Amino acid sequence: MKSGPLKTALYTVGAAAGAYGVYAGLAYARYGTAETDHFPTRLDAFMPDFEVRDIHRREVRAPASVTFEAATRLSMGESPLVRGIFGLRSLPSRIQGTLPESSPARPILEDVRALNWQELEYDPGRSVVMAAVTQPWHADVEFIGMPAEEFRTFDEPGFARIVWSIETIARGPGNCILQMETRVATTDRNSREKFRRYWALLSPGIIAIRFELLRLTKRLAERAEEQPTRAAW
Repeated sequence: MKSGPLKTALYTVGAAAGAYGVYAGLAYARYGTAETDHFPTRLDAFMPDFEVRDIHRREVRAPASVTFEAATRLSMGESPLVRGIFGLRSLPSRIQGTLPESSPARPILEDVRALNWQELEYDPGRSVVMAAVTQPWHADVEFIGMPAEEFRTFDEPGFARIVWSIETIARGPGNCILQMETRVATTDRNSREKFRRYWALLSPGIIAIRFELLRLTKRLAERAEEQPTRAAW
């Protein structure tokens, strides 16, 4: 490889590493400062107080019901980006030889249910709320699902409570807003610090996955609306 392209590649890698380091530092410093004066969503009923609030929205040129169907039938394995991010996340387990056998591609809701997430609320054609208690800073992450009231009051030290939603908000007969939101609250000071480090290091990948799911859902829903006689999924 010539010195010019090699230098360019090294500069690019160095710049990316530097930007990532700056982001991680800012994420760590700002942890726990999520806005409290926010527009209401369905997650208020399950976690009104939180340390992390990650919310993303995308306008979709398709009815809310079609968009919701696309969002819940989408498989995360369809995206090379998502597969790559999950592959990086599983490196510690691969190194330790504890990675479970891969499962076939499934719709996203089937995937999270298989991981033991609990469905807290389901409004057909409009929204779903999923939740779990976990310790995501471990290499082998396990999720504990529980009913809504138990989830709201869970306070055993050493855990993070995570609640996540997919929601469609109609803006007319043929368009809507697709919204995905995640909130996190930890149960004690030690778990807060562990999750704070975890979030600072890994939130770029988590946020990238959210944007990718929104992009793929938008494409799937709009394609289904354009070709109603041919199911896009």
